[in-house]
Amino acid sequence: MAPEQAPQKANSQSNEPVIPPTPQPVYSTTQAPKKDTALAGILFLVSVLLLCGLIVTFIYKTAKTYKLATPILASLPATNKTGALLLEGSAPKNSTVELSTLSQSYTVKAGKDGSFSLPITVENDGKVSISAVARKKILFLTFTSERSSEVSTIVDRVAPTLKIVSLPKTVTTSTFNLKGTSSEEATVIIKLNNQEVKIAAKPNEQFSQKLTFKPGKNEIAIKAIDIANNESAEATVSTTYATGSVYIPGGKNTGNLPDSSGELQMALSSVFGRWIAFAAVVIGGLGFIASQGVVTIIKLIRKEV
Repeated sequence: MAPEQAPQKANSQSNEPVIPPTPQPVYSTTQAPKKDTALAGILFLVSVLLLCGLIVTFIYKTAKTYKLATPILASLPATNKTGALLLEGSAPKNSTVELSTLSQSYTVKAGKDGSFSLPITVENDGKVSISAVARKKILFLTFTSERSSEVSTIVDRVAPTLKIVSLPKTVTTSTFNLKGTSSEEATVIIKLNNQEVKIAAKPNEQFSQKLTFKPGKNEIAIKAIDIANNESAEATVSTTYATGSVYIPGGKNTGNLPDSSGELQMALSSVFGRWIAFAAVVIGGLGFIASQGVVTIIKLIRKEV
């Protein structure tokens, strides 16, 4: 019996060289489960949101409790006749102060000591009221104060108009009531022979002032000053106080009644006046002579009878 032969395939494999396998590096890694990673992310996000909420809440409460001081404005004069105003006051230091009227607004920066000053010019006449608000920015927040109390002034650039009832050129009494009106509230100043009198006048209401004249010519000057110190033009008039009651023409035919000491002497010193005086003397003498002649004739007639 013939011996069994080994398979050829086995023989062929045994003849090939054996190449050892290349060794592979060994890594030791530990990967976290996906569930743990998601949970950590959620917790981190919640922590951030909580922190932001706490910060916002703190800032909000701080903003609610923090109040910016209200500005204080210095008072203005009661009236102003130019429209130029100087706005002064105090506010929180380094804050921005907004000054407002009904038609305009102005901005000024308060100094380190909190004081501020701003010159402005008002265009329109009338009452001007001004108030202020302070604003200050801290980080990304802007704080605003309450509005201050108003200060006001009256801008008046127009002088009052004064109307005086006409004064006679000649008066025969020593006193006279001067009357007139003013277009606005004002002080009327009357100068009579360099003596000054002040009276209060209301708008468009008649005022009256008793004047006492000296014999002869009297000079009167009148003007009005309103509460803003605007002055009207000064009006000047003159009148003559004639104390006499007999008219004797003087050198100038003025139609005035001469007084016994002044104008009568002036009348007699003129040529025409002297002729009148001479005629009066002659007529008086002739009248006296005629009357004496009549008396003598009457006596003679009575004796003959």
